[in-house]
Formats: sequence, structure tokens, C-alpha cells
Amino acid sequence: ATAALTTSIELEELYNIILDSMLKLAPYDSASIELVNQEYLEIVAENNLPKDHQFIGKKYVYNSKKWKKMVSERWPLIIPDIQKDDLFEKFEGTEYIRSWMGVPMITQDRLIGFLNLDSREVNFFNQDHAALVQTFGNQAATAIENARLFAKEHTQRCRNAALLDLMRVAASSLTLEDVMQTILERTSELVPSTSGTIQLLEGDNLRIAAKIGIASKALSIGELLPLEDFPLNKNTIKEKGSIYISDTTKNKEYVKLSGLEQVRSFLSVPLVYKNNAIGLITLDSQDTDHFTEQDIDLTFAIAQHAAITIENARLFESEQRRHRESETLRQTAETITSLLDIRQVLNAILSNLSQVVPFDSAALFLIEGDMVRIMAGIGFPDNKNVVDTIFPASNALLQEVWKTGKPLILEDAQADSRFEKWAAADQVRGWMGVPLVVRGEMIGCITIDSYELGTYNQHDASLATTFAHQAAVALENARLFERGEQQIHQLTVLRDIDSAISSSFDLRVVLNLLLEQSVKVLEA
Repeated sequence: ATAALTTSIELEELYNIILDSMLKLAPYDSASIELVNQEYLEIVAENNLPKDHQFIGKKYVYNSKKWKKMVSERWPLIIPDIQKDDLFEKFEGTEYIRSWMGVPMITQDRLIGFLNLDSREVNFFNQDHAALVQTFGNQAATAIENARLFAKEHTQRCRNAALLDLMRVAASSLTLEDVMQTILERTSELVPSTSGTIQLLEGDNLRIAAKIGIASKALSIGELLPLEDFPLNKNTIKEKGSIYISDTTKNKEYVKLSGLEQVRSFLSVPLVYKNNAIGLITLDSQDTDHFTEQDIDLTFAIAQHAAITIENARLFESEQRRHRESETLRQTAETITSLLDIRQVLNAILSNLSQVVPFDSAALFLIEGDMVRIMAGIGFPDNKNVVDTIFPASNALLQEVWKTGKPLILEDAQADSRFEKWAAADQVRGWMGVPLVVRGEMIGCITIDSYELGTYNQHDASLATTFAHQAAVALENARLFERGEQQIHQLTVLRDIDSAISSSFDLRVVLNLLLEQSVKVLEA
């Protein structure tokens, strides 16, 4: 029987060899192998147990005091009739068992589990059986440990290869979204999970950047999670260390989300780049005690590589965005500064602004004494009636924009008492006002509206400011051109009048000519 133990290093096959070999040493009606798994005993193999019950994978708390005598004496424990002995751990489906023998498996002075032999007969097992099976049990323990070591090394090699493959695939993706989704999907394959996320740190919030196995009603891409509301995630970021919850029902800090009530095991691993936590990876399982130390170590290793890959993708995307923004600003500046007609310039400013900063509506105001006039509008329900509308320049928001000379951003315009609902602005939530300045003088401002909360940030303000400088220059050029055209027209009229006066001595003719030319000047 012992020779058969050396014929395989595959765990599942070895378990079957052990169970078959025991049958030759001590006849039984059913048998099982239990291994110590942290504070539990887990059934990993069985032979002839009832098929209508699931025994493989069943766990129960290992009571070391209960089995102390068997382990310390390193000798099997025989219970002649389990129906009369409370020591036996009874499971549903084992009612047929009467006598039982438990055999400790010990290798290198360490208990790794038990062999369980069952009989339908009372007082079936004896000390002769015990002697044979105990010697075999110790040899089986050594064989199992060797197979475990081989499996661990094999798994590690496979995981290392998969990790390299994951990083290669992730690095080949150009967009940040693709990079993070690829990393999460491959991680979930290497560390089997029912669901998971990648969350990136943004101020005091974590933004959901990628997800797997999670419905939109539970979490959606782009959703912000306040750190203060998720203590486990917050601690992962703060301590830059992994957090593993083996049973979420027993942890008060675990936050249950709607749609994720079945999660039992939760793993949170930080994404650390240059000693700064930039986010985290979470993995979930519907089984308790699902993740092993090897799973945690592997996820941590993935997270280290992932943080570098994500930051590289961020830098690449940021550089691409800056290039696109610079090119857009160059093109829009070229477009609006090439126009000289003031009305065309006004309309072109707002139509080109949408290429720089997204909006639902926008307006361009110019100062006229103590009033401001909407010179151009876009995106309003009735743009024609909006243009040429006059409002007091004393508006608090406009005054702050002009006083600071900088853009002003409102997260929620409807919640700000300074916001006046000009031009049917009832739907406006996100808002930004940008000053128009020419040679140090404030000439007006551009207001940018969004129907969504918190749409605009400082990056948008910087882009809008650059665009507003170009717009102000284009407006001033158009104004100067228009003024020059008027002056040329006036000089032409004066020249015509002078020529007419010089060529006629008839007062009536001269007066009619003066009247005619005056009307032309006024119409111009």
C-alpha cells in the first residue's frame, strides 16, 4: 500500500490512491480525508459517502482540545458506536455510520489532517487496524505534503508566467480604460473571484475606474466613493497595505452595497506608485475564507506592476490630451482671428468654444456702462430672443469675475444665491464665468453652462482662459476694423461733399447734396 503513494504527485490522484490503499489495510464502508485549513478542518476527498450530499469542501471548526489525545499520542482514535458518543462530528447523510476510526496524519512533527474510516457495524475497528493504518497515515501525510509543495511551485510558476503575460497585454493597450479593464479581468482569472474593481484616488474620493461581475445598480464606472464612507478602502490607501476579510458578515467596517449582498470574502490591495497610494484593487468571493496567502501575495504583486502601468498610461493619455488641446486652441484661434466682421466673430467664438470646453449653453456678454449686453448665445431654447438682452453689470458673479480677473466655477449654480436665472437658466447646474480682457481692461465675459453638477474643474478653467484671451483679441481686432471702415466711409463722404460744393454755386443743389450725404453717414 505504501509503495502506491510514490506513483503520483497530483493531489487529486494521490487522494484516491490513499483511500483505495486504506481499504486493503482496514476494510471500511466509507472513508474521507480531512486537512487542516487554518482554524478549520476541510474534507478534501471521500470514498463511498452518500452521493446525495455534498461532502467535498465541507468545513468545520477544528477543536484541538477535542482531539488532543489522538494527536499527542499519535495514535488512531476508535469510537465503537458513534450513536452513543458525542465526540463524533455528525453531518447530515452520515446517519448510517456506527463505528468510526480517526487516524492523525503527521509529518515533520506537524499535524496536517486526519483519515476517517466508517463502518455500518458497531465495534468494527480494532487495534490491529489502528496499527496498520497509523503507519500508512504518516507516510500518506509525507506524500500529501510533497504533492502540495509540487503543486505550490507549479502554481507559482504558472502565476509568474501569467503575471508577465498580464503586464505585456496591459502595456499593449493605449487607453487608460482599456489598461485597467484588462488588468482587472486578468487578475480575476489568476485569483478566482466573483467580482472586483479598480478604484483610483481623486482627492477624498475613490473613482470606480474598472469593474467586473458587478451590476450598474451596485456600482457604475466613474462613480465616486467618499473615503470616509468606506473605512476598509480608506485604511488600504492610508496604510498602503492589503486588507483581507475572510467573512464580511463578521466585520463591522465592511460596507454592504445593494447588489453585492452575497459577498463573503473581500480583498483590498493598494496601488502604490513611487511610495504614493494612487488607488486600489478589490476582489470579492461569495465563499467565506476564499482567498489564500498566495492569492493575497499574487494580487499585491499584480498591483505593484499595475500601478506603474496605470501611471504610464495616465502620462501617455495626459500628453495626448495636452497635444489635442493645444492643437484645438491653435485651430480655434486661427479661425476666430481670421474674421473681421464683428457679428461673425461673436458667433464663431461660441461655436468654437464647444471644441475646447463642453457645455449645454453659453453666452458672451460685453460691458455697456453699468449694464451688460448678451452679444451672442448658443444652446438656449430661443437664441434669437436671448441676443441683445441687457442686464445689470452689478450682478455679484460678474463682479467677482471682473474683480479677480480669473474664472469663477460653481459646482451647483442653483444652490448659489448669487446666480440669477438670466435667459431661462433654470436647468443650469455646473457653471463657469470667464473674463474677457483687452490690454488690461475688462470688456465683458463668457458664461458656460452645464445641466450636470460639478461639470467644470480648474483644468477646464485654464483652457477657457486661454481661449478667452484669443477671443478678446479677435473682438478687439474686429472692433478696430469696423471703426476704421466707418472712418474711411466718413472721409469718403466728406470728400464727396467738398467736391460737390466746389463744383456748384447753386445753394439749393448744395443743400440737397449735404442732406443726402448726411443720411448716408447716419445709415452707415
